[in-house]
Amino acid sequence: MNDQQDQETNVKIPIDGLFAQFRDHLSSKNNGRVFFSGKFGIGKTYFLNEFFKNNLEKYEVFHLFPINYQINNNEDVIELLKYDILIELLKKDSAIFQGKGINGAKDWLTVLYSFCKERCSIKSFLKRILSYGESALELTGDPAMSLISKLGRPLSDLLKFDEEFQNFQKEYKGRERMIVEEYMKKIGEWNVSETDYLSALLNKKIKEQKRGKESILVLDDLDRIDPEHIFRILNIFSVHFNLGNEELPNKFGFDKIILVGDQNNIENVFYHKYGNYTDFDGYFDKFFSIEVFNFNSDKVIDDVVDSIVGTIKSGDKNLSGALEPSGYIRLFLVEILKRAVNLETKEKLNLRELLRGTQFQLPALKNGSYYNDFFSEKFGQLVDISIKSLISIFGGSKSRFLRILLQVKDVVTLGRGKERRIPYEHYCEYMLENLSGKKIEGNQKWNDYEIQKESGDQGSVSVNGDRAGELFYDLLIRYIKDGKYKREGRLGYGR
Repeated sequence: MNDQQDQETNVKIPIDGLFAQFRDHLSSKNNGRVFFSGKFGIGKTYFLNEFFKNNLEKYEVFHLFPINYQINNNEDVIELLKYDILIELLKKDSAIFQGKGINGAKDWLTVLYSFCKERCSIKSFLKRILSYGESALELTGDPAMSLISKLGRPLSDLLKFDEEFQNFQKEYKGRERMIVEEYMKKIGEWNVSETDYLSALLNKKIKEQKRGKESILVLDDLDRIDPEHIFRILNIFSVHFNLGNEELPNKFGFDKIILVGDQNNIENVFYHKYGNYTDFDGYFDKFFSIEVFNFNSDKVIDDVVDSIVGTIKSGDKNLSGALEPSGYIRLFLVEILKRAVNLETKEKLNLRELLRGTQFQLPALKNGSYYNDFFSEKFGQLVDISIKSLISIFGGSKSRFLRILLQVKDVVTLGRGKERRIPYEHYCEYMLENLSGKKIEGNQKWNDYEIQKESGDQGSVSVNGDRAGELFYDLLIRYIKDGKYKREGRLGYGR
């Protein structure tokens, strides 16, 4: 669920059960502005993409990512938004600005005029482009062109206006005065309260494009905007979107505007920037009409952890069995990842991170990543490979992984005797032997644990007091802190 479909995986995230809740919120009367809140990486973008994909007949959606707006001056932010919407309109319908005669020509001429309105009147602009055979966009010479390039969006659709300009010029060559006057008359028919003709044109075209649907503008990934710029961008949006007009409640005539970000994170930044005694609620309520929509996909994510781990590929056939449903690597990973996604702290694992192993080959699972005597110490290597894989999933940070393990261990301790049943005893025996440097025989004490060696072909250990889960996490934390999983001095794996 990326907050941009980072979730390129064969696993289908079953989020449709959450659709009804959001549909009810979105369809509430007079709910023209929505703040869609959720923690970074929880899958907000994925959810919105899937929701609107399943409601194509009801909504016409313009899904934009204004992270690049932050590098520009305040006056440029709305300009970038306009051109972003313009390009999105052209992607939806490349012919929406086309047409014959003055009625068709005036639309794309208005777009061209928007590039040089700071230096030209409408009349001088028209005379200029009708008198020369050069590229219309080159004639404008406006800095707006360099602004658009910062969007990271292709200009190929926009450049088609040049072709339209050439056709227009050929048809009306020698009739400049008449066409200028006719164009001015058509422009005068518009009810434009400002000299922003492009905004008026976008308003008109967005209404045409929605064809009976509700038009939705989604401004996504506000989480990614630098804290130094987030409030500047939000303030600009607030001023321009809140028009105070019942017939036209939102900029460009959108029926609804959805801002996507993490309310809690924005609140923390707000207090850090302006002090603990400032009124955040009074500031923030301008960004939604009714109430914040809080998106929580924790239960959904928990349900698909095993399926996601099942899509992780090994680069070596010797490890394939360990990633099967009852394989030791899979059991190890699922146990810890399930715990990590359910933590109630900011350290919790998010969906973006959980899917990391499905998008890239984890180094620990590459061909030949283990040390030479693999089969003589196969189980031990599976533990080490599991740990290395988890550290990769957690962004390569051993310290963060250890912090999460400490939090998970606290949860396991509180739920003593209710742990998920994985073969703790086998993992514990292996780690305990490596930490103590000797085989486990009979009864033994480690820290405050009373441990017994079990008999049997494979052997294992048990611990008094339903504390298998606690012992597992305590041993794992010590094992990682001591760097035992690195296997220093061995060939190949861990070096």
